[in-house]
Amino acid sequence: METEITSDSRNFAVLAHLSTFVGYVIPFGNVFSPFLLMMLKPDDRFVRAHAVECLNYNISLLVWALIATVLCVVLVGFPLLFLILIGSFIFPLIAASRAMAGNGHRYPMTFRFLS
Repeated sequence: METEITSDSRNFAVLAHLSTFVGYVIPFGNVFSPFLLMMLKPDDRFVRAHAVECLNYNISLLVWALIATVLCVVLVGFPLLFLILIGSFIFPLIAASRAMAGNGHRYPMTFRFLS
């Protein structure tokens, strides 16, 4: 038996994905925000799934950015940093729209640190 996803759950899931942009204003805000949203709705599996996916994505972004920064020494990292920047804008918007529709989402090239 499938339960219906409430609009409150969808809104929290959207906020989890859009919290990626908080990291541009507050250092590591993109990591703490999904965790905070997950703690505000501890029994909601839909919010938890989206918050964990977003948290994994944001941690993966940091790892990819560090790798690209090191590769800047051999000039390969500059295009990679540009691609990471573009992806960090586009992918959360896609994920937020899927969350608003009540669907799940998996970010590409994301390490699954948490489950």
